[in-house]
Amino acid sequence: MTPDTQPPDTQAPKLSGVPETMLWTLHNRASEAMRPDGILRDEEAVRVYRSIDYDYVRSFGRADGSHAARSRIFDDVVRAWMARHRGGTVVELACGLETQFTRIDDGEVRWLAVDVPEAIAVRERFLPRAAVTPRGHVATAPARAPMPR
Repeated sequence: MTPDTQPPDTQAPKLSGVPETMLWTLHNRASEAMRPDGILRDEEAVRVYRSIDYDYVRSFGRADGSHAARSRIFDDVVRAWMARHRGGTVVELACGLETQFTRIDDGEVRWLAVDVPEAIAVRERFLPRAAVTPRGHVATAPARAPMPR
């Protein structure tokens, strides 16, 4: 199948620069999650990873556990915060294809995922269930916001 004839949900997003790094972090998290001895369980990341027709190794090299380790640490910190602030609001900046909400949702937290429009478009395409829920919302931010004077 050529890129022009693939189903729309598997075509690789056309990204470059900083927004393309969302695929790098996905590559590392999902690859670790697929390992039987992996430190991160993330079925949603694996699903998204497998659904995107993209040459991760060509772009980013062999996967390593760095982003999975970072995600695991962030999960532990945010879980502890959520336990102290029941029904609190988490603002996730530069969310990309991060799936933390699906990993640690406690049924009460409100989640706001924020990124540049190009990244949010990809997120909504591959993570539609996480895009908008009664407690979860996605917002875009301009890539270059003017500095206040």
